[in-house]
Amino acid sequence: MGEDIKSMMHVDKEDSCGDLKASEMLQMVNDNALVLSGHSLASIPASLCTLTTLQRLDLSRNKLKSLPDAISSLQGLTDLNLGDNQLVSLPASVGSMTSLRYLNLMSNSLKALPDELGSLGVLYRLGIKGNKLAALPHTIGGLTSLVELFITDNLLECLPAEIGRCTSLVKVQASFNRLATLPAELGNLQRLELLRVAVNNLSEVSMALHPRAKHTFIPRFHGAPCLQHQVHRSACIA
Repeated sequence: MGEDIKSMMHVDKEDSCGDLKASEMLQMVNDNALVLSGHSLASIPASLCTLTTLQRLDLSRNKLKSLPDAISSLQGLTDLNLGDNQLVSLPASVGSMTSLRYLNLMSNSLKALPDELGSLGVLYRLGIKGNKLAALPHTIGGLTSLVELFITDNLLECLPAEIGRCTSLVKVQASFNRLATLPAELGNLQRLELLRVAVNNLSEVSMALHPRAKHTFIPRFHGAPCLQHQVHRSACIA
């Protein structure tokens, strides 16, 4: 299968990315996967976006500040790792990459996410820990297959009510933000097992967890006493 991908890729001799030439990148394709982690890449070569049947792409630990709109040409991608870069924004075209199941955006400089992200209907895991996000798009409610959400260490002051439509959620990590309240709609998440909101500005937990929620953690709050919220069942104190 790797040979099929390579045959589809047009290699321009002038197309290079940092010290990595397109011809070298071509040789790194293996079993529908391409790992370009730690190459100090400042941009993505145009030839990369011709690998339309690539399934896994690792661009972590580079120096990327932006992505080309053409990244959406990678319609076969199920796993995209962009962690540990310098991204300040994402193109709206990412929303058309509807085969994505794993999207890692951790440790970047993102201040906002495009509304189109809510179109990723089969996304299973979204990692946006360690950015500069002050809010999540209301369209997050479209992520109905999302099971794991990592939003720790941002600047979030609230979570959108639409998160209650992410009914597949099992794990939400939202510690080290500026959350002052939690939306009541979290109580709609019947599969939720883990909720971590340590070190925020919460003074109370106002939403009711669904009775099927188990091992749900309501941790110690920044600047407030440790609270145990009892609704349908006792929450565990982390």
